[in-house]
Amino acid sequence: MIYCIIEGCGRPVENKTTGLCASHAKIERDKRKKASLPKKEPYKIPSLSEKGKERLKEKQKAYRSMEAKGRYEYCGGCGTSSMLTHSHLLPVSQYAELEAVEENIVCDCVTCHNIWEHGNWEAIHKLKDIEFRLQRCDELNPLYLARRFYLKNPEILVNKGIKKE
Repeated sequence: MIYCIIEGCGRPVENKTTGLCASHAKIERDKRKKASLPKKEPYKIPSLSEKGKERLKEKQKAYRSMEAKGRYEYCGGCGTSSMLTHSHLLPVSQYAELEAVEENIVCDCVTCHNIWEHGNWEAIHKLKDIEFRLQRCDELNPLYLARRFYLKNPEILVNKGIKKE
């Protein structure tokens, strides 16, 4: 009986031409198969364009200005001072020109940010600063306010105040 040519392996040879046992023959086949595959380039995170870099600088400048004015100390929705983030009243995806405008940015905790972004009217109208948010949205773009809130909840009027439970 012929044994595998790999030192320390005591298994019988599968193929007399290679002199390898079944386990080592599979390892060799896998190596050859892997070597024959085209090399994949590692994924690179795309860099920002010059316009993107400029927009980022403007947004960061607005954030620093808000912090200097003390507008980044607590959540406007619930009053907490933990896990704070910047939140855009009018979404950047629809109003990119308002991304770095301080009037469009408020300070929210993660929970209130999520409520403002994705919540229904019942959850949104419980935020402490809802009147301020609606007035600010009305100043920035009344059409957005009408589409997002008035059409679904006609009893809401910014100038008349908000009905709270």
